[in-house]
Amino acid sequence: MAGDRKPGTRPKGDRRAITLRVPRGYFDAYDQARDAAGFKNMSDYLNAVVARAHSLQPPAYATPGEGDSGQQQLALELQAAS
Repeated sequence: MAGDRKPGTRPKGDRRAITLRVPRGYFDAYDQARDAAGFKNMSDYLNAVVARAHSLQPPAYATPGEGDSGQQQLALELQAAS
């Protein structure tokens, strides 16, 4: 039954893993930017940033906290950066 699904993160579709190692001194800056943009996890944040850097539309799941006011703010910030 559909109601028997266990709680947890929602499926994000067909994806492929990329391992990214960053200089230790950069991580705090990335983490602060992720938090300021309203993303719960680094993967979704970096997915949105990289997609925009390549003139691609970020996947629907790569948006900050569903339904919060940060979504429009982030879209404008990412557009300005590209």
